Formats: sequence, structure tokens, C-alpha cells
Amino acid sequence: MISKSEISSAVGASKYMTAQASVEYYAGENSPSQWGGKGAEHAGVSGEVKEADLTNILLGKVREVSEGANGQQEEKTVQLGRTKIDQVTGEKAIEHRAGVDFTFAPPKSVSMESEVWGRQDVRDAHEKAVRASMDYLEANAAQYRVKENGIATTVQSDNLTYATFQHATSRAGDPQTHTHVLIANLTYDGDGKARSLSNEKLYDHRTTADAVYKNELASGLQALGYELNYDGRGEFEISGYGKEKLKEFSKRSEEIDAALRERGSNKEQASHEARQVANLATRVEKEAGHSESAEPHRGRWQREASELGIAPAERKTQEIGIDSAKGIVSNAIASWAEREQEFSKKDLVKETMLQSSGRVSSQNLLAEIEKQRESGELVQRTNDRSGARFTTQAAIAGEQWADKQISAGTDAHISVMNKKEFEAALTAFEDRKSREIGNGQEFRLKDEQRNAAYNILTSGDQFSAIQGSPGTGKTTMLEFVREAAESKGWTVQGMSNGASQAETLQKESGIKSSTVASFLSEYSKTNTEPQGIAKTLYINDEASMSGQKDFNSTIAATQHAGAKMVFAGDQDQHQSVAAGAAYERAISNGKMQVSYLVDITRQKTAEAKAPVQSIIAGNHAEAIRMTAKEFSNARTIANNKWEQISANQGDTLTKSQTAQRKEELKQASRQDNLASIRTLAKDYAALSPEDRNKTAVITGTNADRVAINNQIRDELKAQGNLSAGKVINTLKVKDLTTAQRSEASSYQGGDVLIQTSKRGEVAHMKVKQINTRANTITVTKEGKDYEIKAASAVNMQAYVEQQREFSAGDKVAFTQNSGAVKNGTIGTFVKIDDLIMTVDINGKQKEIDLRNYKHIDHGYVMTSHKSQGATVDRTLIHHNVDSGMHGQRESMVNNTRARLKTVTYTQDMDKASKQAEKEVSKTVATKVRRVDKERTLQPRLEGDRSMVQRNEFANNVFAEQLRFSPAKYSDYKEVKQNNNERTNEKTPEKTPEKTLEAAKGKVQERVREREQGIELSM
Repeated sequence: MISKSEISSAVGASKYMTAQASVEYYAGENSPSQWGGKGAEHAGVSGEVKEADLTNILLGKVREVSEGANGQQEEKTVQLGRTKIDQVTGEKAIEHRAGVDFTFAPPKSVSMESEVWGRQDVRDAHEKAVRASMDYLEANAAQYRVKENGIATTVQSDNLTYATFQHATSRAGDPQTHTHVLIANLTYDGDGKARSLSNEKLYDHRTTADAVYKNELASGLQALGYELNYDGRGEFEISGYGKEKLKEFSKRSEEIDAALRERGSNKEQASHEARQVANLATRVEKEAGHSESAEPHRGRWQREASELGIAPAERKTQEIGIDSAKGIVSNAIASWAEREQEFSKKDLVKETMLQSSGRVSSQNLLAEIEKQRESGELVQRTNDRSGARFTTQAAIAGEQWADKQISAGTDAHISVMNKKEFEAALTAFEDRKSREIGNGQEFRLKDEQRNAAYNILTSGDQFSAIQGSPGTGKTTMLEFVREAAESKGWTVQGMSNGASQAETLQKESGIKSSTVASFLSEYSKTNTEPQGIAKTLYINDEASMSGQKDFNSTIAATQHAGAKMVFAGDQDQHQSVAAGAAYERAISNGKMQVSYLVDITRQKTAEAKAPVQSIIAGNHAEAIRMTAKEFSNARTIANNKWEQISANQGDTLTKSQTAQRKEELKQASRQDNLASIRTLAKDYAALSPEDRNKTAVITGTNADRVAINNQIRDELKAQGNLSAGKVINTLKVKDLTTAQRSEASSYQGGDVLIQTSKRGEVAHMKVKQINTRANTITVTKEGKDYEIKAASAVNMQAYVEQQREFSAGDKVAFTQNSGAVKNGTIGTFVKIDDLIMTVDINGKQKEIDLRNYKHIDHGYVMTSHKSQGATVDRTLIHHNVDSGMHGQRESMVNNTRARLKTVTYTQDMDKASKQAEKEVSKTVATKVRRVDKERTLQPRLEGDRSMVQRNEFANNVFAEQLRFSPAKYSDYKEVKQNNNERTNEKTPEKTPEKTLEAAKGKVQERVREREQGIELSM
């Protein structure tokens, strides 16, 4: 791994490092220090690191070579930094940051082989991996700042200057292979001028550089004949070393771990600052004469190893695999492309290294990424702060295909009914609803609901959309659309991205509905010829949560069936986990008629309406402040403590104090977050059972969801509403892309793989071990071990086992579809007998066989994504400022669920308010731009029904491929207009009325063209 620390003293670091290096230079050993980086040549240093050279460079006194007036090279020493003037004395001083220490350390088993058993080729493999990682950083993270016209910008350079120092021991005297890389605050521009290094990219790319280091080290070790055991993606030990025995040689690590545990943390969860504080808190001065070389300690280490039964790892002659860099890079690209239309080079490199796990050298993998960029398979965008960004040809083609098909759907179908028939159907629907309400009350659709229904039912377009804000009566309008269409002999079929959303659509509108996945699965089984025109109307609800792939597939399915499709969604709520912002692009590019529903009527009290009105006005921060309860006691105490310490020291803190303060504030934030969870749980438990059933508890992450579920259960137990229950094994889905499922490095011992055959038979397998070199997985099935190729796991689903206690009365959430339940269904636990769990779902008892179905969890809390589409009386929102991807979409969804009241629980209201303002959107591969209106619909009178002008938002933008600029939804999202401006115009009735034959003719004209491009639906 790579740890980092700022170099606080140039003179101190130079003296310490070079002094250590000089005494460690044993006869026959390589020099433990070395200059590195292209910048070192500019600076005139090479070979062994001398104290004077290192001191000067860290102080910013560096060599600069330039061409003189006579054409000769001139050398001079320049001073980097900025001049600081003392406000009291007027004295000038140079202020210059020395640099940063990146320390590379391999797994403990590598230190055992290298230092205890003296295997120099293992140490060489480590140093080679360090160089590969530094080469990556030099090529991608070297930059400096320049100012032009008062505006600061960063410029990419191609060089770093650094000094490496090889050490072999820890402060506790254990074997610990590690290399300090002191990266100077120096880089040179294209003219050879010395510049101060802007180190943001170094920190931003550190985890990617770490992945490069680990892949290169694994590659080198496997080439030496070692087998590696992986326990997570990118983490490994050499085979033959047990964890317990390695702990005996990890005293320093154990000291730090113990310090973290005392602070309520551990090394897996702790931040860099937390580890740094624990490191400093447990650090002792090295004993006099302590050697950083392995040679003086080796005899003692070998005796200790012998007593523990530890022997050198066995090396075996292994076949060098035939894994290609192209295959691994393509798989990494596919993995990112499954989640985003555009991604950074930094993230692609990291994913590539993780998938490789030493099978291919880092150099070859990086070269293959560049090759795919040059070939055009990867399409490069302009850089962002992290560097280059890419999209793919497939992503571009998929978006363009959708644009083309939607455009081709204009006037390509038939209307469900004409104006007169629409008026009659509307009157019949409103009269029926009025009778159902009774008490002489009159039911009427709002103008925007009528107009949206009119557009759907009288248009001849094959594709149309409803852009509906939450709580605007979309499903009521769709109920009318269904009744009207069915009265004319049409079949109306619904779909939504989640099972619970599909269930809600069916329940509230009467439209028979399924999930999009189920709809597409049925479509994939269709082997009929494409239909011409069919009286079938599809309603794709929550379409804004569809990725580009599914969106395109629903288009293709609609065309094949000869049906019409209505995409209903909201561009301001959550998007898909999958790649793309398909719905937003479709309603923004002017190729499809869009009806707008903007009049939100869900909220019934002034208290519930206020935050929603703020959000609609674009003030998400205000909405948080209106509803928030802040829990900041621990943070206030910590702040007061450190303000006093700083005041006592002349308003200053030492480096270690600054790190400790930062970590204590983080700990305080965690304590305050727990306080917010406890209060939320108390407030929820204090509600009556009836009110609890009408309350949604929403949070941002699954980790917080689990914590709140547990706290609520504790509160209910304390009240006597829950008793001790039974602990059962459950399964949590492992979040892997399709490409990741084909890599052994994605799995670890204990994972569960489930395979479902075409006949519906289910097989459970438990992962025993993985072999990244061969890319195979050893699984246990029905008591027998089998070795399978990781590629075969693509058609399986991976899970992690976890345990949950359930008591009578517990809320149970089902997390996967089955015959008895759907993903997202909430039930009440009744009992469990012989692994048969009985639950109550809407008053009906169902039995779940836990031997075959373990996809259950506590159901008191849902994530924000899961809550989209829900309507409740009150919402209790948990906003943890330290975790989750908070932003405007989450704020919109969370605050628009409740009819009566919304409360937000957070440990920092100011930070939560700022986070709520962030735009967090999916990337797109192609942008759209404004053009002259081409499909403007003229307003027309509709008797006593007021006609409102259709919003120009959907009329004045068209798709355009912009291949070499960054593309995000914010690039084409229109500024929101006031509600009175965001209105609809009904579709003008065709004159004369379009005939079935004319529509069939147009469909047939484009069938061949569509079929030729169907692959582009991804």
C-alpha cells in the first residue's frame, strides 16, 4: 500500500534519511538511496542521494538550465516559493512547501520472504513495482499552476523529482519491507523552467498508483514461482503464510490497530488521518543503533520464525498465462461502461489493475489503454481535474440510435381516439370518480393532467413522454388513459424499474404492470416477426431510472411489437445505477413530444409544503434547514477544546496536533451521527403502530440503513413491542458489474454464488478459494469441491452471507423477486419453524422456505433510491454528512414523499445544506444543443377548458455529437422555469384524421433501417 505524509522539515528529512542510508550500505548490497524521476536530470542529480543535494531541492533551491543570448546553455540556481512579508517587521521570507513522502509497503508475507529469508529477487520485485507506480504518477499527476489575467490554471508537466530510500524494518524491530519516496515540490515546464509542483493530482491518483504497484508486485512474485492468496480485490499474501503467524511479526501494526480500537475504529474503516493519529500516538523513538537494514536482524528473525513453525514459501514452476492485455483492458472498460457513459482514465487504470491481479504487467496494460485510445475504441474527452476522460464508441452509438428511433417514431403510429371521443371518455371518467367520492363533490382532472392525457391518446407519434414532478397526480391521469384506451379496444401494459414501483402503478392506475427487466426478458423470448401497427400502449413509469441500455431495449421492443410507448419520469429525481441519462436526453433533445405535470398536490399541510416549494424554487439548502434537527454536541466540545489549545499556543497548532484535531472532529461527527440515529429511532418507536405503517424512514447508504434498523429494533424491544427473536442467515447481493463477475479477483472465501437454470432450478455454491493466475474459483456444492472458470460466474449472482435476528412483529424487507414476493415488498414477521418463515403481507400470510430464499432484511428503513415513487404521511430522513452521495436529486426525492410532515436528522446542518445543493448526475456520451424550433405546436381553443401553451423546454434542443468535450447532464439541462411557464399545449388534431394504412406505410419504410441498427441498442 502507499501511505502519505507531508515533509514538515526539509533539513530534518534530508539529514535523517541520508544518515540512515549511509550506515545501511553493507558490502555487496545495493545503495539504499537513489534519485528518480525525469526532473532529477533537469535538477542535475542522479545516483545515490547526498544530504546537501536533497536539502537544497526540498528547500526549493534548484538548478535551472536555459538557452542564453549567445545560444549557449546557461545554468543557474533559482529559489522556488512565494515571498511572505511580516506585517509587523516588514521582513521578507521565502515560503516553500518541501514535498510529500509516499511510502510503499508490500503485504507482510513479502517482507518475510525479502527480509527474513534474504531473497533479494523478492526485494527487487518490490522496488520494480515502486518504479512502475512512480512512472504512472509522473506521467499522469505532475502539474504546476500558472496565472493569466488573474486567473489560476493548472498545466500538465511530464516530470517529477524524487529520492527513494529502502528500509527493511519497523520501529518495533519487525521485518517490514518499505520504500520512502520523497517527492520534491518541483517540476519543470517545457522550456526547462523550474516550477512548484501542484500536488492535488498526486493525492487524487494515489489509490490508482497503489493499484499499479500491487499489480506489478503480484506479477513479479508470480513470475518467481509464488502462489498468491487473495482475500479481496487487489489484496493478497504469498501462499503458505497464515494470518495468525504473520501477526507475530507485525507488532507495530498491532500497536496501531490497538490504538484504533481504543478509538472505536479499525484499520479497514479508519481514515488516513485516523491511522496517522494512531501512528503518532503509539510511536516511540528508535533505539540507539537501530538499523533499517535487514542484515543485523536476520538471525533473530529466522530463529523466531523457526519457533513459530514458519518456513520460506515454496516456489513452483508455473505456466506463464496467455492472458492478453487487450482482454483485461476491454473487460475493465466494459465494467466502467456498464455504470457510466463517461469515466476517467484514473478510474479505468485502477479497474484494469484490479482485474489483472498480476496476470499482465502494468506497463503492458497501460500501453493497451493507450492503444485503444489511439484506435478510437476509447474516445477521449477534454481533461478534468483528475486528467483524461473517456467514453466509448458503443456509448455514443447507443445514444445516437435512440435519438434516431425516437425521431423516426414521429407520426409513425395511429391515435387511440379523436378529439370528440376524448371529450366523451373524459366526461365519463370524471363522472364516475365524482360518484365514487360522493357527498356532492365534483372530481375533475387538472388542466395539465387533461392535456397530458390528450397528447397521449390523440397523438400519432410512436413515442412520447410525461415529465412529472412528484405528487402531481400522474397515476390518476394514467388511470384515465387506461380506461379511455381500453374502451377503444387497446391493450395497456405498464412497467417500472422496481418491483414495488410496478406494483404501485398497477394498484393505483389499474394498468397491469411488471418490472422493466421482466418485460425485456419476455421480449427476448419473442421469436415472431416484427409487427406493423398494434393497438398496444406501453407505459414505462419511473423511466428516468432507466439506463441507456434498458431504455434502448424498450424502444426496440416497442418497435418490434408495433406498439406505442409513453416514457413517464422526472428528470429531477434519482437516475439509474446503470450507465446513461437516457430519459433526460430523450425529453431534452426535441425529438419527442413531452407533456409536463408540475402542479404538486401531494402535500396537505403548510409544514410539508414549505420544503417542497423551496426545492421547486431551486433552494435545496433552505429545505434542509426547514426540516433539520441538528446533533452537534460532540463536535462543539471538540471544537472548543482545540480552540483553547490553539489560543494557548499563540493561535497555532503543531503538525501532529493538526492531524489529531482533524481526527477528533471526525470521531465527534461519528458520535453526533449516532446521536441523530438514536433520536430518530426513538421518534419512530414513539409513533402508534398505525402511524409507523404510514411513515417512511429514509437514509443515504446501506451501512446507515442497517444501523438505523438495529437502533429502531432496540427501541421497540425496550418498549416491549419486540421480544428476543431468532437469528437466521441471510444473503446480501454483492455489487459487481457483469465484467467483474468474470474475474476471480472479484470474489473471496465465503461468498455465495447462485445459479438459476433455464428450467428455474437453483443451485447454491460457496466460494472456498480463488486462483487469480488461472482465473478460476474453487466452490463447494452439496459437500463437494469443484473448480470452475470465473468466466462461468457471469451467469450467476454473487452474495455475501450475513445474519439477522427476527422477532414476531418485525418488519421484513424482501430484496429479490421470487414466486411469493417481489423485491421491495415489506411484510411483518410472524414466526419461523424448521426454516419455514411465515410473514404477513397486506393481511395475507405467506410461507418462505429459507433453504431456498434468503434475500431478506429488516424493513424499517429504506435508501433514498428505494423510496422513489412512495407516498406516506410522514418522512424521517437521516442525513449523514460523512457518507453517501448527497445532492439535489436525493433532496427532491426525500422531501416529496410525505403528505403531512418531513423531519431531517443530521449531525451538521450547514454541511448537509451545502451537500443538498450539489448536482449529482449520470454522465452522457453525447451532448445536445439549442436549435431553432422545428416541432412547435400552435395553441388552440378547447371550449371551456383552458389551453396552456406547451413548454418550449422540449421543443428547442436537438442532439449533437460533441466527441471531444466533457459531457454531463448539466451540459444540456435547461434552467428551470417558473411553474406558470412550464406548461403544455395539447397536440393539434390531425386533419384529416390519419388512417391506419398511412401509418403502416411509414412503419414499413423504416423497418429495414431499424433492424440494421438494432445492435446499437447495446
